[in-house]
Amino acid sequence: MKIILCHVHHSMKSDLPLQVFVRIGKVSGFIQQVSCTCKARELNRCCHVAAVLLMLSDYVSDNGHVVVKPSTSQPCKWNKGKKRTKDPKALHKSSYKSSKKSSSSAMYNWDPRPVEFQNKVDQDGVHTFHRNLQAYSATQGTLSMWETLLQINYQDFKLDDADVVHYKSLVTEFETALADSLSSISDKFTVGQIPNTESQSKSEEWCQARWCRITAFRETYSELHESRSLANFVNMLALTATTTSSTRKTITDILMMEKPHVMYESPSKMNIAYSVHYMKNERSVEDHFQW
Repeated sequence: MKIILCHVHHSMKSDLPLQVFVRIGKVSGFIQQVSCTCKARELNRCCHVAAVLLMLSDYVSDNGHVVVKPSTSQPCKWNKGKKRTKDPKALHKSSYKSSKKSSSSAMYNWDPRPVEFQNKVDQDGVHTFHRNLQAYSATQGTLSMWETLLQINYQDFKLDDADVVHYKSLVTEFETALADSLSSISDKFTVGQIPNTESQSKSEEWCQARWCRITAFRETYSELHESRSLANFVNMLALTATTTSSTRKTITDILMMEKPHVMYESPSKMNIAYSVHYMKNERSVEDHFQW
């Protein structure tokens, strides 16, 4: 059975609401018992029970027969606190929002230096600092932490006739220094030979990794790449290293036919880095010089 217990207000006076009780059969819908606390009920002229039944009929006709679970059968909706969207996970998968207001930047942007020295570090200054560290590390035999963080960025450039003459003289000095360093090892070996390296020539990857490499700026490299003269230039260098000292040409003579390709920051600062690989009798040596 279904029991309806409700309050019905008076229609013509302001007084305490009346209590209406209705008991209806669950299967048949038969009205089994009704009661009301009004005085007209004693004379069997009460209309408050009829008002409750009419309201129930209108609600069912408009909304249909909807069975709603009682509160005791529904999951608890109270005493859950403020965090209603809890999603428990493992600690390494969870993320918790802090109630503290986070700053826009995690690092301090305050510069303790005087105003005239603030924001005065340019790219050239970083390069100078990096080169000084390299020179100091070479004398101490250690590696500085700043050398692993800072990088030297090279820019494109164009060579003038005066620069070409200067670079050719540097190549000549490089040849002389390389020949002197190898002659101090043994008189039996000429430029490009290192003892006990015959077995290394059997590896193709070893030869490819130590082939001639010459750094060029973008415009000259594109022109040489189109005309395939860069490949011919590299082959001539390899041929020079594999011939005997009496018949081979010097690298300076070869550079007379092609523009030298070096790497430095700007025309005003002659920081040239040469990395030339010589090969002779299936042996190689690699020297790196900086002027």
